[in-house]
Amino acid sequence: MRNTEALQYCHAVRRPTLDDVAQRAGVSRTLVSMTLRGLPGAGEDTRHAIVDAAAALGYVPHAAARNLASQSSRAIGVTMPLYINATQSAVARQYLGVVSSQIQFWRNVGGTVGVAILGAVVSHELPERIKTQVAALNLPPQISASLPSGGSAQAIFDPVKIAATKASLPPQAQPLFDQVLEAIRSALALSLHDVFIYAAAVVSVAVVASLFLKEVPLKARERPSTDEVREGAPAFGD
Repeated sequence: MRNTEALQYCHAVRRPTLDDVAQRAGVSRTLVSMTLRGLPGAGEDTRHAIVDAAAALGYVPHAAARNLASQSSRAIGVTMPLYINATQSAVARQYLGVVSSQIQFWRNVGGTVGVAILGAVVSHELPERIKTQVAALNLPPQISASLPSGGSAQAIFDPVKIAATKASLPPQAQPLFDQVLEAIRSALALSLHDVFIYAAAVVSVAVVASLFLKEVPLKARERPSTDEVREGAPAFGD
């Protein structure tokens, strides 16, 4: 009894781990990891026990730890110093701070507006594409009525939520769950495909417009001229 109370206290003060789920379910840590990632290897009863243990403890996969284990952050980073260098070379020295701040400002504005517009496109297309993809499965009406609706798009990629949702369905609906999940993922992929097409069109226009900009040679590292050197402030007591 004391061990159970101590375990519950530890869960209250720290984030539950795979070891906690494995201890509660009475299985190995490796089997818990495989089950929550949707991999085969566990029996039906064991899988239910692992999912119930994860839900009871409030276990959430740690994204940083998962990325470290897979050696992939699944993120794309882009740096664009070229436009700053070109713009700074086109103006006088006293305006370098102005043009640098303007580039950063309008880049932030463009990113905010772009994300809002492209996000609206996804929000408009995704529900219609999901209806089309799911309707193509020709599911029985009683099965369609038992499937959950709403929620976050991240849930279709979370192994814990996927397993919990599948376990909560009636037995006759569970074999079709994977087909519905694949249909929803396909709908999301198609919607994102359209977003990238629209973004590529905008980028193409920007690239063409940049071809008509005046060509300015990049400035080399140079010392300020005599006229630009300011007179030093007098020392204390002069």
